[in-house]
Amino acid sequence: MVTQVGLSLAAMWVCMAPAMAQEIDYQVYSEPPRLLLNARRLKLVKRERERESMRWQQFDALMAGKARMTEPGFTLALWGTVTGQGAPCKAAAEWAVKANPAAAAELRQMALVYDWCQAAAGEAQSSMLARKLVGALSDRTEQMAVVRSRTMAALAVADVEPQVSQAYLKWAVEGWWKAKIVPRLKTEPGVFARREDLYAMMEFLHVVRDNLRADLREGAGQWFEDLAPMQMLSYYPRPWPAPENEYRVPAYVGKGEPDLREAAFSRAAELAMVSFDVNALPHQFLQGWLMQDRFLMRSEFAVAYEFPVGQSVSAGTELLLHAGSLPRTGATAGSRRLG
Repeated sequence: MVTQVGLSLAAMWVCMAPAMAQEIDYQVYSEPPRLLLNARRLKLVKRERERESMRWQQFDALMAGKARMTEPGFTLALWGTVTGQGAPCKAAAEWAVKANPAAAAELRQMALVYDWCQAAAGEAQSSMLARKLVGALSDRTEQMAVVRSRTMAALAVADVEPQVSQAYLKWAVEGWWKAKIVPRLKTEPGVFARREDLYAMMEFLHVVRDNLRADLREGAGQWFEDLAPMQMLSYYPRPWPAPENEYRVPAYVGKGEPDLREAAFSRAAELAMVSFDVNALPHQFLQGWLMQDRFLMRSEFAVAYEFPVGQSVSAGTELLLHAGSLPRTGATAGSRRLG
């Protein structure tokens, strides 16, 4: 009888385990910086600077030369955080308090500046920026880039307005992603056909996992397993020779020259995929695909996406090659056959 009761309780716990694993605490316990550059990634990025890697040299040269960067808040905050200089972060904060939180791309930058640069920004500017971020969280627009940016804002101000932050995070994960997006991923092709949206999705997955310890791929495992190979199959055979670097161009409808911004977001999304799960077999092939130097992004827009994420991909590739577990495709050997 005791044995039967014990087996019944064990069976009950086994059945309950998946449901319990899905429960998410929306209170944020992680310490800033908590957006993209958590303590581990920031250490890797600073090591990239010490090594004077190609990615760092290109980014640093543009910033030191006062190039007109496409996303000034993001790039100034990144440069200041990696170098430890206060002046770039202060300049980033000055930009951020004047930015428009209704624009998804600007709200993303504002959240990053607030998260990375509070000490350099000072109390007055930090308070002003926090109020603008909190004000953006009342909206429930369901576009990928908007949800990503507002999720970042919610995480950034979690210490200032915890209830507002938690309410938005719960809606984004439960009311939007799990209720509306995951079912579509199971039945619809091309849910994130725009590469900018695909990259926004990867940032969303990263910041949620980093701060809420939840892997949102659950429930759509097949879609995510197919994502990396489908990406590699989606490009035209011949790369596009832009002045700054070559781009792999995603197939598109219509005539005219390709949208290199979409091509940049496509590569950035792939870098983020590998960074998210370096051990997944499809991602190991994708790593080799990404390692050719001629595709490193060097423009005023794209370099900030190449530098912080690409370094973790490089580190992962070196580790897997050393362990003998990375497939040695033509890309990892420096071959141009995949281009």
